[in-house]
Amino acid sequence: MLGVILFFMKYLKAPQKKYAFGGYFCVLILLFVRLNIGVAVLLTYCIFLLLADYANRNPLTHQNRVLYVWITIGIGLTAFLVYFSLIKQIPAYAIFQCFPYSSSFRTDIAPSWSDKILQLFGFLNRKFSNIGTRNLFFVLMAACLVQSILFLKDKQTPRKTKINYTLSLSFLGIMIFAAGHEFLLSGVAYRLYWILPILILIAFFLIDIATKKQNLWLARMILIFVFLFTIASKHSSQNKIDDTYRNPFHLFSIGKNRVYSYQSFPWISTVSATVDFIKEHTSEGEKIFAVPFDPIYYFLSGRDSATRQLIFFEHKNITEEQQRNIIAGIKKHNVNLIVLSNRSIEPNPGMGIFGKTYCRTLNDYIVKHYEVAAAFGDWVNPGGWAWNHGTKILMRKK
Repeated sequence: MLGVILFFMKYLKAPQKKYAFGGYFCVLILLFVRLNIGVAVLLTYCIFLLLADYANRNPLTHQNRVLYVWITIGIGLTAFLVYFSLIKQIPAYAIFQCFPYSSSFRTDIAPSWSDKILQLFGFLNRKFSNIGTRNLFFVLMAACLVQSILFLKDKQTPRKTKINYTLSLSFLGIMIFAAGHEFLLSGVAYRLYWILPILILIAFFLIDIATKKQNLWLARMILIFVFLFTIASKHSSQNKIDDTYRNPFHLFSIGKNRVYSYQSFPWISTVSATVDFIKEHTSEGEKIFAVPFDPIYYFLSGRDSATRQLIFFEHKNITEEQQRNIIAGIKKHNVNLIVLSNRSIEPNPGMGIFGKTYCRTLNDYIVKHYEVAAAFGDWVNPGGWAWNHGTKILMRKK
């Protein structure tokens, strides 16, 4: 995505086809990284290439218009054909699970627009080490925005400079929506990371425009220093926070894996006890089964999954056919041990209760052929991604 932005900026400076093609190549790569974001960026890129030619009165505007539209269509078709060749032989349910664009295959929070704005500000606020640096940064950015507007409205500013800066900021602004539409539709905060690099670029652009006049070179140096100081301050603050976790209560040591973790001691002890039990009661090369979403135990125990499916939640819409295939995999590999975590009882929308709101057939098979051999961790409080973790070990009945 950053490559697309780079090539567009180069195209504004010198409208050569090699820069346009470079951007399209980056878009093609992005389509195979994140399809929906790739499509949004592809359309945005094409539109702004056409706008750049038109606004800058490029003599090849008409020729380029036809070329860029056909390249856009060609790249879209290329991505479609590649994806189609990869998924044409897999069942429909697997395709929908791999491309969860329908609301029934997602766990959207979908808050109001005011909540999303608050989430965005909260997300940005966490990037600063303290209130002082945050307030200083936002005040200076507001001043840069005002000064940038005045610079672009100044009659002495060359027309091409106005056009290119306006197109650059407009492109970055639309790219925020192109890259951030997942957050706008779902309200899931971690999807904001897609737009963070764009926000940083916008900040530097505003500094550049606001201090474009020669008599403002000192202001430019001060603004860049404040920006870099903010980054250094956050880095230093984060290192201090990290140091507080470098203690025996946060040491996560299993086999060759030895790291200090942000996770709480109860989480670490639960995972460690579960892994120790798995290793003691299975042999190397033996396959296990973990539900609803605990692939960490495959990795830490060195035991592979007996099935292709690694995640089991209500929003995955696991079909009867799929459940029968999973059961067949369990039988084929003669699975003796199943790990069941307390995320199987998930109160949040779209997550469900294993065996009641989803995967009833699979649960019936497990209940019939397996029994609880051990339990670890928290089975009182609702489980989460990284808190209140609890597991039960189910062993095949004799």
